[in-house]
Amino acid sequence: MAAAGKATGVVSTVPFTHATPAGFAVSHADRGAYPEIARLMLGDGDLDVVMGAGHPWHDDDGRRCDVADYRWVGGAATWDSLVAGQLGSADAGYWTLVSTRAQFRALGSGPAPRRVAGVAMARETLQEQRDGDPLAAPFAEPRRDDVPSLAEMALAALNVLDGGPGRLLPADRGGAVDWASHDGRLGRMIEEMTDFNRAVEAVLAGLDERGLLGETLVVVTADHECGHLAGPVPAYVFLTGDHTNSLVPLFARGPGSGELVVRAMETDPVRGPYLDNCELGATLVGAAAGLRSCRTDGPEGSNTNTGRSD
Repeated sequence: MAAAGKATGVVSTVPFTHATPAGFAVSHADRGAYPEIARLMLGDGDLDVVMGAGHPWHDDDGRRCDVADYRWVGGAATWDSLVAGQLGSADAGYWTLVSTRAQFRALGSGPAPRRVAGVAMARETLQEQRDGDPLAAPFAEPRRDDVPSLAEMALAALNVLDGGPGRLLPADRGGAVDWASHDGRLGRMIEEMTDFNRAVEAVLAGLDERGLLGETLVVVTADHECGHLAGPVPAYVFLTGDHTNSLVPLFARGPGSGELVVRAMETDPVRGPYLDNCELGATLVGAAAGLRSCRTDGPEGSNTNTGRSD
């Protein structure tokens, strides 16, 4: 995308080096090689924004740790260079590190640095793995108020990228939807989906404020279903802790969205027309060649998609 003159970035509620956000930006044979993946993402590559969890000095409740865990951020040397503002180059730009919620919020408007690495003060998830009863009803347990919401990170990324060259292509991901579903945490899955929906609303409002909504292709989908949630209301249960091959929703609006309808040539007996995710990818690549594009998605993995466009 950078070769096509696009400012690019990835945003997630889990570490930005985890499989799906990282897969948007780099290619590596081992999804678990987090330090190396981090160094690739924070090198002189294509990215202008990376945001997510993965802070080496804080746990999932924000507590300062006695021993740092640098696996999500490329190792101690990479982290120290990032903190010092020395990571990057004069040509590609040096990374500016933000970690506090106030810093993320401040990036939502006004002048912004050229490249931003947002590492919230959480080890693996912004909210999903916080203390409290993990099986409680949604929002019953106190939420952390010292980390940014996905919506706040999305607006910060939008502001940074919109000042970059050419057009923008951020990928905003509610990654912890997947983590909650793997663990059978219905309440926290609902919290994560709610946060994701609010992030989509924030992105649309941010584009509208900039006068860009009419020229922006916005796609909302998931890369797979997870957990196979089923049962009578309200006694839903997760039938598996794994990914499934179920179709997932796809919503799109803006220039190029009609191409997704044209490509939806397969038919499911229950859901109706759908398209394969490879066809979605081809559409987004084509859009990136000539359109301003903003992609948001849910959990991690790969599957087919059913959808509509507006």
